[in-house]
Amino acid sequence: MLTCREVMHPTTTPLYADEPLGKAIDFIMERHMGLVPVVDRQERFVGFLSGERLMRALLPRHLTMVRGLDRMGYLRESREELRERLDELVQQPISTVMDSRAEVVHPDTPLIEAHTILADTQFVVPVVDPDSGRLLGAISFFTILALLRGEPCWSDRLEQAGGKIY
Repeated sequence: MLTCREVMHPTTTPLYADEPLGKAIDFIMERHMGLVPVVDRQERFVGFLSGERLMRALLPRHLTMVRGLDRMGYLRESREELRERLDELVQQPISTVMDSRAEVVHPDTPLIEAHTILADTQFVVPVVDPDSGRLLGAISFFTILALLRGEPCWSDRLEQAGGKIY
């Protein structure tokens, strides 16, 4: 039986939930990442920051209210107005924009559980330590496809290099 430990990609993130969103935006722009894990100061996984969440946060407040997105045809905005909203946003903590509802798995969780989560609701499944909640790695469709193509899994690569996951 394959476990998440065998397939996960070790993951670290420099993004802490209490840091300014501006740091996250810089990180996302530098790495061209649309989905980034966020941790607390004890390295415990607390959520994801996605491009989708950032774009929603940049919308005018009245559009994010009930049925506001259905009635936006009248809206015209300038680059300056959009920039003003970004300037307000960058000082907020990452936690105000991130999504904390992600499902997680543990290293010994059968891979099929992560696979099911990927097929149903998420692009990435965080692998966390069952005791501390610390982020250890992630599983995505890339890691599963690499396994199916016969590429060495991350745990094999680390073992060959003398390292160890978890």
